[in-house]
Parts: sequence; structure tokens; C-alpha cells
Amino acid sequence: MLPTVKTQLTLICLVTAVTTLGCLDYAVRRGRNDLGQGRYQEAIAHFDDAVARLPPSERPLKDLASAHRAQAGVLVAAGDCSGASG
Repeated sequence: MLPTVKTQLTLICLVTAVTTLGCLDYAVRRGRNDLGQGRYQEAIAHFDDAVARLPPSERPLKDLASAHRAQAGVLVAAGDCSGASG
């Protein structure tokens, strides 16, 4: 017996959701790894990717904010305030 169109569409949606969440989880893990290794620009890029594709979620936003704070600290310590706005 062949699956109905409704069953096929449900399976497609399920596979798409699982794949998307897996990719987002990977982006968050990579971002956290880069953040821990002091690679702030790379961390920001990974967190930006996750935040852009996720529905509103607090956790990646906190990670993204942490990466921006760490990057700002490095720049301030180096005396580079060229990106500051006020």
C-alpha cells in the first residue's frame, strides 16, 4: 500500500524540521566552540546564522550577545574604538 499524499507531506515536513534543527544546533555548537577559543568574529557569524533561522529564542541571542561583548572587550583593550557609536 502506498502512503497517501497527506502522509508523504507530513514526512517531508518532519524530515525538513529535523534537518533544520540539526543544522541550527550545529551552528550554535560551532559558535560556542569559537567563543570559547577566542574566535569572536567566527562565533558571531555562527550565532547570527542560528538566530536568523530560528523562531525567537533566548539562548542563541544570549550567546550572540556574549560574543559581541567579548569582541568589544578585545577591541577596547587594544585601543580600537573605531566601531563605537554614541
